[in-house]
Amino acid sequence: MKVREKVDKKVKNLINEITPYYSPEAIEKFKKDLKFIQKAEIIEKKKAFKGNVANYEVTIVNNSDPSIQLADTRGILKEKLDTLIREKKKGLKFNITLKVRMKKETDDGTI
Repeated sequence: MKVREKVDKKVKNLINEITPYYSPEAIEKFKKDLKFIQKAEIIEKKKAFKGNVANYEVTIVNNSDPSIQLADTRGILKEKLDTLIREKKKGLKFNITLKVRMKKETDDGTI
């Protein structure tokens, strides 16, 4: 069993133990504060042409390093593509876009 899976299991058990004593909002805040267990999720945004065209968005896991973001999302993207390939008998076109906003600190200010 991988280290991440062991940690996920321990954290899940902990959350199950504390759930009766805390509000759902407090539990969600606790989960968000545990940045090391954040996992990327794929959310369907739009559908068109009778479901033949779909738009998906991947949640942000690491907003400071694009290479970590792409590495963390690789697994779920592969799973989703495998599922779509099995569902869509006529073919599949796939495109991924990573939008990045950068800033540079200079003596004159931020660019």
